[in-house]
Amino acid sequence: MATPFQFSLFQDLNKKNVGKNLMISPLSIYHILSLTANGADKTTLAEMLKVLQQEDKDKLNSANKDISKGISKIGSCEFANGIFTKFDPEKAFTDVAKKYEADVTVLKDVEQVNKWVSDSTHEKIPKIIDSLNKDDLMILLNAVYFKGNWKKEFDQTLTRKNTFMNLGKDKKECEFMNMTEKLDYVEDDDMQAVSLNYAKDNMKAFIVLPKKDDINTFIGKLKSEQYTKTVKGLKNQKIALSVPKFEVNFEADIRANLNALGINEAFSDRADFSILKKENDLHISQIVHKTFSRVNEKGTEASAATAVTMTRNLSIDADPKPEMIVNKPFLFIIRSDKLPTDHDILFISKVEQI
Repeated sequence: MATPFQFSLFQDLNKKNVGKNLMISPLSIYHILSLTANGADKTTLAEMLKVLQQEDKDKLNSANKDISKGISKIGSCEFANGIFTKFDPEKAFTDVAKKYEADVTVLKDVEQVNKWVSDSTHEKIPKIIDSLNKDDLMILLNAVYFKGNWKKEFDQTLTRKNTFMNLGKDKKECEFMNMTEKLDYVEDDDMQAVSLNYAKDNMKAFIVLPKKDDINTFIGKLKSEQYTKTVKGLKNQKIALSVPKFEVNFEADIRANLNALGINEAFSDRADFSILKKENDLHISQIVHKTFSRVNEKGTEASAATAVTMTRNLSIDADPKPEMIVNKPFLFIIRSDKLPTDHDILFISKVEQI
């Protein structure tokens, strides 16, 4: 169900974010990297295809067509691509960009780029990049926005103060939402997990609470097969659930993480983006990913934006059982059965501090 890409990038990012909250949209990153890969050739393309786990561009674009088709069926989710450029891209690339529904616009200034991101995320991500230099020739953008009410909202009168173990050890008092309902739930020796339905579009929140390991050890061991088994093992049963209200903001330049997964040449002056620009003088200078989420009694609001900057080469580099009390670091995943089975995760978060 979940491809290694959905977790491998998250796991690599987590190594540098121990003790911090972490949230990414693997779908956003995968989609905009796929569009960027359509401008690549030779070794640059081969490395990107390997990390994106596709044999060739046709299969890559077919996978992303399925993603777009799935997203279009989710009314509570908005998905957008955009390209801002100082040069005229090659026709072979713009033809593909049309299939990704990415409008090509003349790049004038950083405010123009940030406004696109702000508008596309309902102002939840007001800025994606700080500045542009004269050699930044193109910005490829993806934005995702989701807002969903719970199918069964938490009763606000049952919200109570309780203790969350920040970083798994430091106590912090915060507001916990509570309900006792029949929910899709599973547990084993290593973890508890519950799935909460949103009111529309077959969207679900999936909360995973480790039992033995701390959250970072648990994430390091996470396998796609385990995720699939857990989702399939959910059974509807009555449980007492207590979950903190929380908000997560995260941002990172993910080049080093993608480098660790196997994309190398695209970030150097050896990069071959000749399908994008015939002069073949571009490399990826940064890939900024920003996310936001807020979870409360009514539901969830979440957004993500990814910006790929293409730069001219400069030769540089009460006590029903079971009971699930989410009072320590946990995973929060927003997923949909309407998406392709190997790209079903819109957002995945680690909440280590409240």
